[in-house]
Amino acid sequence: MSEGDYQPERFESRAALAAKIDWEGGIHEAVDYGITVDMMPEGDDVLAEAWRELASAYAQFDAAASVVSGLLPEPGSEDGDDA
Repeated sequence: MSEGDYQPERFESRAALAAKIDWEGGIHEAVDYGITVDMMPEGDDVLAEAWRELASAYAQFDAAASVVSGLLPEPGSEDGDDA
């Protein structure tokens, strides 16, 4: 298998995924860590679709959070009103 053919390991079951989510500190942290839809248990289409929606929502949240963060002053700096 070449580098371009890398396939992430799938979780064997929902219980295994739940344990990893718990280990990472929660769902938000698990998505941030990099758990992807390709890692869902094989054949679990319901969970895969739910994870796909979660990852999409996370990406939207992350982009919006970056915009808001960019509009705020650095902690400890003068709080100017640039609006």
